[in-house]
Amino acid sequence: MLDLHSLKFHISPLIYLMLFLTLIPSISPTHSDDSKSPLTVCTSLKSGKQFISKTGGCNERIYETRDWYGEGAVPTGTPGSRLIALNLCTSIKSQIRLIREKCNPRTQLSDTYQRSYGPPAAPLVPSATADLLGSAFLSFDEPEVDGGALISSYTITSTPGAITSLVAPKDINRAKITGLTPGVTYRFSITATNSQGTSLASPSSEAMLAPNLPDAPSITSLILTGDNSARLHYDQTKFDGGAAISSYKATITSSGIVVATRQLSPGVLELTGLPYSTTLSISLSARNIAGSSIASNASNSITTATPPPPPPPEPEPSPTPSSSAAPSPSAPAFTLSSSTEDVTVNTAATGFTITSTGGVIASFAISPAAPAGMSFNTSTGAFSGTPTATQSATTYTITATNATGSATQTFSFTVSAAVISVAAIGGVTAPVKDATPVTTVTAANGYTGTVTWSGSPTTFAAVTTYTATITLTADDGYTITGVSENFFTVAGATSVTHSANSGVITAVFPATEFYAIGGTGPGGGTIFYVAETDFNCGPSLTLSCRYLEAAPITGSTAWTDAGYQWSGNVSTSVNGALQTGIGTGYSNTLAIVAQSSTAERAATKAQSYRGPNNLSDWYLPSQNELYQMLGIVPLDGRYWTSTQYNGVSGNARLYIFNISISPNTASLGGGGKTQLNKVRPIRAFGGP
Repeated sequence: MLDLHSLKFHISPLIYLMLFLTLIPSISPTHSDDSKSPLTVCTSLKSGKQFISKTGGCNERIYETRDWYGEGAVPTGTPGSRLIALNLCTSIKSQIRLIREKCNPRTQLSDTYQRSYGPPAAPLVPSATADLLGSAFLSFDEPEVDGGALISSYTITSTPGAITSLVAPKDINRAKITGLTPGVTYRFSITATNSQGTSLASPSSEAMLAPNLPDAPSITSLILTGDNSARLHYDQTKFDGGAAISSYKATITSSGIVVATRQLSPGVLELTGLPYSTTLSISLSARNIAGSSIASNASNSITTATPPPPPPPEPEPSPTPSSSAAPSPSAPAFTLSSSTEDVTVNTAATGFTITSTGGVIASFAISPAAPAGMSFNTSTGAFSGTPTATQSATTYTITATNATGSATQTFSFTVSAAVISVAAIGGVTAPVKDATPVTTVTAANGYTGTVTWSGSPTTFAAVTTYTATITLTADDGYTITGVSENFFTVAGATSVTHSANSGVITAVFPATEFYAIGGTGPGGGTIFYVAETDFNCGPSLTLSCRYLEAAPITGSTAWTDAGYQWSGNVSTSVNGALQTGIGTGYSNTLAIVAQSSTAERAATKAQSYRGPNNLSDWYLPSQNELYQMLGIVPLDGRYWTSTQYNGVSGNARLYIFNISISPNTASLGGGGKTQLNKVRPIRAFGGP
């Protein structure tokens, strides 16, 4: 017997409303009554009370909205769903509608309405981002169909490891999973759960490396540069844990006090605010998104200066002389706040300020003139700004003048070139068969550069390992001197090496593939998948393949999309066709045809295709193989896969593609095997 309380139906105090629901054991369609408009029922999320909407809508903030349909007009439900029904009694005289178990045949008309009730559809592909050590954040969209019952939770599952995390619906934009093993690459899938069960798993996310803690950096020297400031030189972390280093922390080893730092250049930190009159050493730790490394070895020791003496007390004012004669003015005298500075180009300079120690100063002058980007105030004597060009140590004479005379001080100012600090070299990409080699790097980050390739190819050949020699030239205001060994990086290269202080970089790339995505395969089709390593394929998954190609849709033997039933047997599960992975479609197809070889069905049609080069190993793609075509092969509409819907013998997996929006989308679903859905044959093959 149906538990009405579990469905939270209540009697309204204003309208006597009896709701009778009957679970329908079969989802076989009945005769459609097109004369019935859908019935919208609003259920309070707080009290569970219900009413029939007059407008066809409900306030989504406080009500759950469900549409009920005439018998035979119910949209297809999610896999494993069933139909529930309600009886609507309409007064012949007043047209008032009530939901009751039985109607009075003399005064009321009776109508039956139904809707689907089952587990949710599978969520869409999630997106994963690494977080602190052993954890990650995922974001994903809720399923397009909740199965007719509100989703109560989602479950994240990792591959490998089957690590799971339960997620509340409100957290789908930032769902956290913990317990990951650092250094392991994971993919994640999502299932949705409502009161009627759990959905199928979503397609897996893109691969994500769970980062490890970085190795400790290695300190090379600690040099005192001021009374209580120093420069720390270090070798950058050799292993970054799989995630970029975001910062370094310097700590006094004897006290554990963290020191204020400023990055001057790669491998050089400025330390300020050190305690006075102290002999100390420094340890250094590196931090990435996963956390901080252990502390480095202690540096050499330095001893800071004694603190400066307090300023002298102000002198007592002299008594006013009795004579009416005016006092004689004093000659000017002054000091500078600093006598020397070495600053990096395009970095704000500290400069200096004036402290007068003699007579009132009327004006100031500087010789030679202040360099580009710097200014000198003739009223206050302040020297400030941001230098825009390099210059060697230059001595400036500052002159203070009043009516009595003048006084001078000198200041030495050096503007050094900035050490190049951006490691990634842009514009150089991994070689691809038939592509034209690049000859220059992207001009940015303080340098330009040229690229030459081993063998001097006009275009890249297949199955060939290439080495690029990149020669960088620093822009004005920048220098390569100070760049540490193997500092630069090149995307896609297997190794990148260079000497310290050198702009000549050697980048070795992996061997080019014989076939490239978008190219033509040996069967005459379009290459849409190239694996990093070989995958199992063939009739019994004992062969090794690396590529997938899809049947061409142009040319004399082009494939034409048309609608086909999945198989000649539409009621029995094909247990040998449950596989979803890359390379399994051939095995699935053979299992389907072995059960039923009826012609003009999805599996037999794909198997019988021969293509432009008359090859006999075309087949219906598996679930994951078909998904790889997204954005590469033009597909639009509903396409069969060779994957049997697990647990629903009369259904098979399909994808719904949409190429009318950018980027193209594909949503995974299931359909009855009698449906007429499109087919796109593929074939798997190895290298040349």
